Formats: sequence, structure tokens, C-alpha cells
Amino acid sequence: MPGTKLWLALESNPEVITTFSHKIGCPPTWQFHDVFGTDPELLAMVPTPVVAVLFLFPLTPEIEQFATDSVEKIKKEGQSVPESLWFCKQKIGNACGTMAVLHALLNCQESMEIEGWAKRLYEKTKTKSPDDRADELNEDTELESLHQSAAEEGQTQVQPQMDDVDSHFLCIVHKDGSMYELDGRKPFPINLGKSSPSSLLQDAVGSIKERIFDREPGQVNFSIMALGPALPLD
Repeated sequence: MPGTKLWLALESNPEVITTFSHKIGCPPTWQFHDVFGTDPELLAMVPTPVVAVLFLFPLTPEIEQFATDSVEKIKKEGQSVPESLWFCKQKIGNACGTMAVLHALLNCQESMEIEGWAKRLYEKTKTKSPDDRADELNEDTELESLHQSAAEEGQTQVQPQMDDVDSHFLCIVHKDGSMYELDGRKPFPINLGKSSPSSLLQDAVGSIKERIFDREPGQVNFSIMALGPALPLD
């Protein structure tokens, strides 16, 4: 990943991601939940409403080719993307987990009232370009510190900071009747087709199946998390 910085990678762990999201401004009434499988009965276990989906997947040649083809198709044919969709380029290596969380929070303000750092970022960047937003993040020492702390809280062995990892986070959100893939490595959001607030999780999983299973049957190195209402404490 080209950029001026290279961070430690965030672990795909809903507790780690939730703690990090609360520190940057997600209200405590919301949290990230594991999606344990793509079967309807497992999707039904996820607290609703789901307002964003985070997807971690391996950067295999087949999956990367699909991503390239998607971008080239849109460059030729065009697409519809609402101006209200907040999208940011990723210029910091291994920051894809943080980028996915930011894309989730800053595009779910119709459902939740973000606070603190995230709210300040939104107000500062809402009229800026995706490139200028990325430059803003690159200079933000508070975000870098919060990310570093979250990355060190994971249960798996922390990778050396100079390592560029071989998996990647992206975010899928609903906006104005469609769902959008937000991946800071790409030049723009990707319109994935029609969706609704009540069907976002099912629709996003359908897109994920197309990306993974249609190209690599048997692939198991991926994870899905959903942003939804917080569960009551025991």
C-alpha cells in the first residue's frame, strides 16, 4: 500500500473494533457483531437494524482481478453515487480496518448520532475530496494513536509494523435505496445495487458470496461483522 505511513493492522475482532469505534465517536448504544455464517438462520441472529457491514477478505489474485474488473467497468459505463456518501481514499498502509470503521460511522448518521473525534472529522471534511480527506487523516496524530492502541489489543500475534498484510477490510452501507462498497484503495465507491435499511445485511452477504464463493469455492479465510444495536450487558 503506497503512502507516507504504515500502521499495525487491526484484528478482525468485534470487541476490538467496537472499543475502537467507541473511542472515536460511535455511541455506546451501537456495536459491531460477528456474523457467524451466510445461511439465513445465522444472519437472523444478528441484532437489527444493521447499518453497516465490514468484510475482511484475502488479497488473492482472483479476488483482486474481480476488483480491478469492477473499477474498469464503472469507468466505462458510469454509475450513480449520492453526493451525501462520505468516501475517503486510503493512503496509510495497513489502515484498512480504521478506514472501514470510519466509512461505517460517517455514513450512518441517519441512524446514530456520532460524537467526539468522528463528528469533528466529518464537519471538517464533509465538503472535501476523497484525496483531501486522506491527507487529513495522514496528518492526524490522535487517530494514529487510537488506531495503534486498538491494534495492540488484539488476541492474535501483532505483526511487525513494517509488514504489509495480505488481507483487507472494506465497508458496505445503505444510502438512498442502494448499497455501496467503500474501499479506500479504489478511486470511488462501488454501487452494488438496490437495497434497503431492513435488508442491508442479507444484500451485502449476497454480494460477498459473489465476490468470494463464485471465484474461489471453498475459500474460508474471510470474516464479516455487522454494525447494529448494542446487546444488553449481562
